[in-house]
Amino acid sequence: MTTNEIGLEDVCDFKNYNKLTDITKKKMLEVSSSIQKYLSTALTENFNGNLCGASRALQDSGFTIKEAAEVLYKTDAHREPVGNEIERALDLIYGTGSDTPIKRSDWNIFETDIEDVKFNLKHRSIEPLSEEELVAKLGDTPEIDNVSDFLAEFFKGVDKPVYIGNKYHGMIAHTSSWLMMEEDIIESGYDQLVANPMRRTLTTEERTEKVDGKLKYASGGRGMKFSSETLDVITFEADKMPLNHQLGVIRYLARHLPLVAVIYSSGKSYHASFSAKGVSDIHALRKMFVDLGGDGNVLNPAHLTRLGAVKRSDKRNGFQRVLWINGDARHETVDPQKLAELLPESAEDSADASVWERMQECAFDELSPPPHQPPLLGLDGTGILWTQNIHTLVAQSKAGKTQAKAAAMHTMFTGERTLGFTIDKPITGKIAYLDFEQDAEDFHSAMMRAGAPKERLLAYSLAGFSSKDAQIAARVVLEKNPDIVALFLDGYADLSSDVNDQESAVALAAEWMAMAKKHDVAILGVLHLNPNSETKSRGHLGSQLERKSKVVLQIDTDSEGVRETYTRFSRKREVCKGHGVQWKWCDFEDGFVEISESKSEQKHRERVETMSRMAADVAKESTLAEWTHGALVRDIVRVCEVTDALAKKYITQWKDNEVIMKTSNGYKMYEPF
Repeated sequence: MTTNEIGLEDVCDFKNYNKLTDITKKKMLEVSSSIQKYLSTALTENFNGNLCGASRALQDSGFTIKEAAEVLYKTDAHREPVGNEIERALDLIYGTGSDTPIKRSDWNIFETDIEDVKFNLKHRSIEPLSEEELVAKLGDTPEIDNVSDFLAEFFKGVDKPVYIGNKYHGMIAHTSSWLMMEEDIIESGYDQLVANPMRRTLTTEERTEKVDGKLKYASGGRGMKFSSETLDVITFEADKMPLNHQLGVIRYLARHLPLVAVIYSSGKSYHASFSAKGVSDIHALRKMFVDLGGDGNVLNPAHLTRLGAVKRSDKRNGFQRVLWINGDARHETVDPQKLAELLPESAEDSADASVWERMQECAFDELSPPPHQPPLLGLDGTGILWTQNIHTLVAQSKAGKTQAKAAAMHTMFTGERTLGFTIDKPITGKIAYLDFEQDAEDFHSAMMRAGAPKERLLAYSLAGFSSKDAQIAARVVLEKNPDIVALFLDGYADLSSDVNDQESAVALAAEWMAMAKKHDVAILGVLHLNPNSETKSRGHLGSQLERKSKVVLQIDTDSEGVRETYTRFSRKREVCKGHGVQWKWCDFEDGFVEISESKSEQKHRERVETMSRMAADVAKESTLAEWTHGALVRDIVRVCEVTDALAKKYITQWKDNEVIMKTSNGYKMYEPF
């Protein structure tokens, strides 16, 4: 089957592939897709500015000068070439009119599909970061606000000449010379540099050498001829990735490689330079950068990166901020063990390295205690809900779990005590409520009782969702709403396909814990107790949640419909059973109301009332207003018809509960009856 029969023009990204000769077509198919795309559009906006760049790309890809000329003449352009300008550009780059094949560049361009990049980031647990979070993790850095200070730090200890310029022109000079040329750098619009030192400066003759009336080295010497032969400083740039994801990758790489500098380009990317000294397989490292989203076109010693503390020379004209810098790092040799973690030889090694990296973030540091986390919600003044934690509410069916959660939300939004829930001050963020159990009418009623403004309560009636879709719903509601402070799930079991599957239970609990930490939220989910059990929640899922929850709340219901909310398990102070908050249905209020005293308090009050009635009967039947101990014993025996021993016990109980009081002569009633 021939090339034409299989339609290779459909898989080649160079637009004018069919206009090429067969030999050049074959060569074009061998180059990367990014080069094919670049060549398709290189001359459509700027002919002169991109002609040399396109020529260099063709040379690096192994085209002969004749094949390169064919490609350039067949490339779409915004104008026709003038005279022999294409030939002049090729002569400048190739340095020869030879038709012999050109050796491919040692710095071949790697490509990784975006879906593979996403997988790699997830596999290595790389999370997005803000600038503030990145700088906090990297540590102290000098403040750089002018280009001289930047160059002095970035090229600290470098005794070779360096290149500074912009997209079109520049110059090679020693760092000491550049430090005296700050005004010239700014006036010339120089906003980029080559991170690795150059081999040498141009001679006087080379600076003025011309070909066909034009400077041979119009760019001031930037190119492989004068650039370093090694890539001792490697730069990560990924302008097709969201900015916060770029910062996450930079932080990840900085745990393995000495970080020299991070510059914001005032555009779509951050440029992070790392030391690569001592790396024996530099191409494996370059490939890893691309696998994590890096631009494969920039990973060579001659490529430009952003110059810090100057304005961009293009239409953006923004200031290229220096986020972080450490000039000493460029001279550091890469730690072999850390490099091995970054470039694992197998999938198993990769998993081990990923877990090890996560462990380093969690290592104990006595000098860096975590910030104190006050409770987000309390029960009768005792904390029961914290951000970055999961919590469980258990009860039998129809015990009032939904009503309790509605009351908790009402307290969180208003600051008012509701069914025993308390809070120091109302929250300012949002609460998400995902209901997988109730019908629409009951759901709506419960949310109305929460009394929350619609814009701050993100409540969804999701009964009928599959367990898989329920898991997705919990994840996406947090991802789409960064100002959520608490996520309520009714209930946990609806996110599990089998509550009795131990492996699934462990995985789900771990996922919810990770979600709570990642999004800085408190998660409270409902789980039913097993039928006819007062303590055991459902399946392996219940057991796992009991182990992993910071607090397990329980609601019990007695035969009279009185509920009690208390903590069955808590890593902090407990609200024990019998001393919890009681609440019951009130027809007058058309809803549940809190009972002001606990069962134990109610029992005590009733006992004291009984004592008071008995003492009142004794006082009524006695002719004395004050008794000696013996006289009081006789009156209690006579009126209450008890033994002397029991009468003496009554005196002690009445005195302890302030029914009677001790006087200098004996006893008397606290209050007249």
